[in-house]
Amino acid sequence: MISYFFNYVTLSFLGLIPNKFSLSLKRLFVFCLFVYLLIFIALRDQVGGDWYSYLEYFDRFKNENLLQAIFKNDIGFDLLNWLINYLDGNIYVVNFISAIIFLVPLFIFISKRDYFLLSILISLPYLINVVSMGYVRQAAALGFFIFALNFIESKRVKYKTLFYIFFISLAFTFHKSAIILFFLVLFFRIRLLFKFLILLTSSLLVIYLLNENFFGNVYIRYIESEMESKGALVRTIINLIPAICILVYYKYFKNDPLSNIFLGISIVTALSFLFVIHYSTFIDRITIYFIILQVYFWPKFISLNKKEMRLFIYIFVIILYFIIILIWFIFSNHSEFWIPYKSILTHENNNYIEYIVERY
Repeated sequence: MISYFFNYVTLSFLGLIPNKFSLSLKRLFVFCLFVYLLIFIALRDQVGGDWYSYLEYFDRFKNENLLQAIFKNDIGFDLLNWLINYLDGNIYVVNFISAIIFLVPLFIFISKRDYFLLSILISLPYLINVVSMGYVRQAAALGFFIFALNFIESKRVKYKTLFYIFFISLAFTFHKSAIILFFLVLFFRIRLLFKFLILLTSSLLVIYLLNENFFGNVYIRYIESEMESKGALVRTIINLIPAICILVYYKYFKNDPLSNIFLGISIVTALSFLFVIHYSTFIDRITIYFIILQVYFWPKFISLNKKEMRLFIYIFVIILYFIIILIWFIFSNHSEFWIPYKSILTHENNNYIEYIVERY
């Protein structure tokens, strides 16, 4: 647990230091932080609730050809596992590539916010510590979604809707739950015809998934079996706070390039709160994509307030997310799979370093 709290506390103190550094020094710090988090996520060893499931999943592709591999489950993630197997790699390489897919767009997104370190702190408790290190496929899908947001936010990019569709399609190949992100096109400022075509395509995908019994499996696993995610209500409420603020004070956000999308996310978040008690696990997994709302909202909210209030809100957010990380490690049923943090660089019982030495 020490490693996770060290990351949070260190970045909290750095975030409170007056910002008087040169641009080159800031860029160097951001790069070093990116590399550190990449190593922290990608080179973990036996950390995460689904660690052994992903390890077993990876081993399935050792004796299969390409055609057998890509028709297993999620074609994008399957292809990645097959390719790393084909190149004689291992699960750490898969985790490394997945971490890059997740972290690169997240850092680009955060770099456009007013308070960089605060945005990182908001991301740490759940997006980085839990999602990227536990839900590898969905973390990659989330990364593609954030890539889509970055393209929409960019002033230089034309055909933003096409880029959005492209990246959400990639997300869909890593985790089918990303299909929900297609329907956010309803909130795009585009012609009705384009909305209709995108929604038609999304509906065809839904029909395909119905034929593949995907929704049947989801229903049995998450709803009929009454699986319960005890932290779902808390996480939904944490997401509901910025969602309600955006819905109530939308006029202060409407000139932002991403305002329409986050308006849609806010509406979906508010609606999901109505069902979270009865379908906690299902809602919890679907709304993982919408946690990015918190990263978007809090820096914007601080900037919209008067100068004398900004430091107070900044410290409040730091304390809030410290409490969140504390609650998760103390009360979560699955936090034991994250403790202690182990890395292939430091874990004594790991043979991976020996494998590299022997091979090269």
